[in-house]
Parts: sequence; C-alpha cells; structure tokens
Amino acid sequence: MTKAKTISDFTPQKMNANLHTKRGLEALEASMNEVGYTAPMVAAADGELIIGSARLETATEVYGVNSEPIIVESDGTKPIIVVRTDIPNADSKIAKRIGLLDNRVQQMDLNFDPSVLAQLEAETPGLLAGLWSNKELDELMKSIADNGVGTTDVEPQTDKAEELQQKWGVESGQTWKLAEHTLFVGSAEKAKINCKIAIYDPPFDWSWQQQDNCLSWVRWETSVLMGLHYCMPLTQRHDFCHWWVWDSGMARFGGQGYKPMSGCAIVLVFGEKRNWYELQGLSALDRAEIKHYDWPVQVVKIQDSLQDRGYLSHQKPYPLYDYIVSLYSKAGEVVGDPFAGSGGFLIACHNLKRQYHGSEISCENAAVILQRFQDTFGITPQLC
Repeated sequence: MTKAKTISDFTPQKMNANLHTKRGLEALEASMNEVGYTAPMVAAADGELIIGSARLETATEVYGVNSEPIIVESDGTKPIIVVRTDIPNADSKIAKRIGLLDNRVQQMDLNFDPSVLAQLEAETPGLLAGLWSNKELDELMKSIADNGVGTTDVEPQTDKAEELQQKWGVESGQTWKLAEHTLFVGSAEKAKINCKIAIYDPPFDWSWQQQDNCLSWVRWETSVLMGLHYCMPLTQRHDFCHWWVWDSGMARFGGQGYKPMSGCAIVLVFGEKRNWYELQGLSALDRAEIKHYDWPVQVVKIQDSLQDRGYLSHQKPYPLYDYIVSLYSKAGEVVGDPFAGSGGFLIACHNLKRQYHGSEISCENAAVILQRFQDTFGITPQLC
C-alpha cells in the first residue's frame, strides 16, 4: 500500500526513452489548463513513474507540488476507468474536445532517444521486442552514430581575451545566462553549483590534496576528475568508481607505468552509484570516427592536433568533451563544470542537449566563453 499523499511524493521515470517535444509539452500544459486532468499516470509502489513522467512534471506546474492526486491502488488484475463527474455525457463539446486533445498531444509529444533505447536493450535484452521491427531497430541504433550531434563549434578567441573582457564588461561575481545554461564568474566555491554530473578539469599542476579539496566545491551525484599521474592517491576515496586514460599521442610508458604528460589525462570517476552510459560514449567516438574497442575502454586515444589548428596546448579536442558528456550523462540532465576554461564542456552540453552550470575564475576566460557561445550558436549571452 502506498503512503503517498501529495504529487510531490512521486518522481519521474529515471530512464525515459521519450525526450518529448517542446510543442508537445506546451500542448499538454494547455490541455490541462483548458479541460483539466484526463489521462492517468502509472507509478510503481516506490513512487517512481512507469507511465506519465511528462504529465507528472506538467501537473506539478499546473496544480502545485502540494496538490493531492486521486490515488487508485491496483495489482493490475482489473481495468481502471476514470469517470469525469463534471461531464454529463460523451456527446458534449468538452468530451469531444478532450478526446481530440489527448490523441493530438500524444502525437506531438513522441520523440524517442535512440541512445536511451539502446541502453535499455543492453541492460535488459529483449525489452524492445515487438515494439519496433528489426529493420526499424537497426535504423534507430544506426542513428546514434549518424545523428551528427556534438560537432558544432568554433575556435575560442583566446588571443583576444583582454579585448573580449572589455567588450562584454565581465567582472568577478557576475552570473551569465547562455540559453538554458549559466556561467558564474569567480571561484567555484562561491558558485553554488548543484548538478547530476560534475566534470572537474583543474590545473594539472595541482596536488592530489588540492584536487581532493575542490571536489567538495560542487554538489554532485557523480564526479569526473581529469588529472595527471600524481592524482592516483584519490583512488583511495570511499566513493571512487573507476578510471581510464585519455591518450592524445603524447603519453609515454616508463618505469612507473603509463604516464600521461601535458595534453593527456588520467580520468577518475567518483560517486555512490552507477551513472555512466557505455553505448552513448562509444557512439560519440563513432561520430568522430575514432577507433576503439568495445566497452570498457581503458585507454581512449583521441589524437591532439590542436596546435595545427592554432589552439593552445591546454585546450582539448571536441571529441573528448563529447565523449565525457555522453558517457556520464543523459539528455536533459544538469552538468556542472567548476573549471570552465575556454568553454569546451559548455559547447558539448548545448550540442548534446544537457543543461550546463559552470564557473570560471578568470574574467578574461569567461569573456572568451561568452564570445565562443555566441559565435557557435548565434545566441547572445545575457547578464543576470
């Protein structure tokens, strides 16, 4: 028997393959405002939605978090019929309107994420059987590698950083809005970033103690830290999950084992529970035409050709950003970036439909990020 009383006692489905469409969600909200609540949601006994995650979020906005839903407990052995006592008969205009609205909203709101479908099928083989034909499934899975996301970018104008700071009027303590993303100018200790996934790319000359300390600056469920070989003592943390190496072609093997140099990184991952998505990550490598083994990939070789493109040595190639964001987050989730640098993870998050909250302590670097975002997407950042 459920103990739920208000709508806030229920949670959306954790792994929802339907990304929904903006038009569909707007239509759903308009329908609730016009004709009231119609189609029921279905939840597990623990309160997590099985059907109706978008309806839950929309209903929360329309009716409020403290609204008390009508809860019908069922073991699935009998049909459930919702009777609208405010509608006298099905011939009325409102009844006909409800029927059309329900069908039309569903039609507009379907937007399946192939990467989530692939992940669900990998975790539970046969889950998608009968829902799509074999040909349709093949096309869905192929679209993961062929959808072209994660490639929109322009080079950051780091050589004009001082000029760009003057142009944008960037000062410490400011918060900038970049579409649905935010950038705080200042130390991440003051940014109050709360996210699902935090990606740390601190200065490589920091000691492991400094890196350990900065992990507490952001509230996260999973944290990804990029560092050099001397960050390995952090593997003794109780929440350490796994590690892998990005090899830009500048790494070397020595008496102490694999030693990434400047331009490479050891990637350490921390968290209390599993938050990574293998097929999404491998698909990001496929899009960039990077050869790899099947998961797990302990050494990811993404060649560093940035100097040929006029980049500075500490700037990383976009496939690396795309790989990390794809591997450790899902579309719609919040990604935190305490060391924004020149904005590589921001660009990846916007391309991959994640929500980004970052901080950059350098006013000049922050200005470079603002200009890069505008140049890449044609969206002008706004000072909050």
